[in-house]
Amino acid sequence: MRNDPIVEEVHRIREKMWDDCGGDLDRLIASFRASEAEHPERIISSERLKQLRREAQQPTTSEGVD
Repeated sequence: MRNDPIVEEVHRIREKMWDDCGGDLDRLIASFRASEAEHPERIISSERLKQLRREAQQPTTSEGVD
């Protein structure tokens, strides 16, 4: 299996977050919620995500023009 540095970094971050919370799931969730409250601009609603996906699937006006 090939090593992927991005996947390895994600695993390291996940492990650090888990360790920082002492392996306590309630503390981990609380830290997620605190981060969401601190940075609400980073949160996207499911409706907005659906809208962005629909927009991405729409052809641009220049497609198919020679």
